[in-house]
Amino acid sequence: QPKPRSASAEARDAAWELVRAAQAIDNPLAAYLPKSATFEARPRPGKAISSTTPPLRCQLECRRADDVSADDRDVIMQLISDNMSALYAESSWGWKEREKKREIFDDRHYFLLARRDSDKKLVGLANIRFDLDFNAPVLYCYELQVRSDCQGQGLGKFLLLSMQIMATRARMAKLMVTVFKANERTLKFFYDMRFKRDETDLGEQGENVDLDYVILSKTTSQ
Repeated sequence: QPKPRSASAEARDAAWELVRAAQAIDNPLAAYLPKSATFEARPRPGKAISSTTPPLRCQLECRRADDVSADDRDVIMQLISDNMSALYAESSWGWKEREKKREIFDDRHYFLLARRDSDKKLVGLANIRFDLDFNAPVLYCYELQVRSDCQGQGLGKFLLLSMQIMATRARMAKLMVTVFKANERTLKFFYDMRFKRDETDLGEQGENVDLDYVILSKTTSQ
């Protein structure tokens, strides 16, 4: 007679079922946010948008990583390099473009791509993956990037909120991200969005380690 399975094993299997169900969806943006594909910048309180530059307006699309065109791949890598290569170079990881490309274009990953209405150029992106992290079903954000001339208008927040809704509706436990400690502006952005150091972060566990990064998360119940 087979031994009864432990509660932890059953919980892990249930978590994997949620992850596999999410991974099976070709377009999670259409599945979970069917009416939220348009972003339009709004003036912040006390800060008007320049009258000479029209407000940023973008259409959001979702693609599996292996369905991204060669031209878009080049633009994506250039955007990540422009925003992140210096931070990587100053860290213990170093900037390794080939490894980064292999990571984000893994066929288990998705891209949220923001195209500007005025010229159809790709000006923002998120790279995400549904996964199991320490037996919890999570949506992991590997990249969240906005072109430098389009920053400060709310597009990054829009992408992050879209990911949070996707994580919630896919029944993931939390949305996770890794951030360089030296990237103070981005850390503040995530803390302002109510992210906290994740329980899996070694510093949060009291480990006496000197790492270049922190692991942040926000539970879908928040």
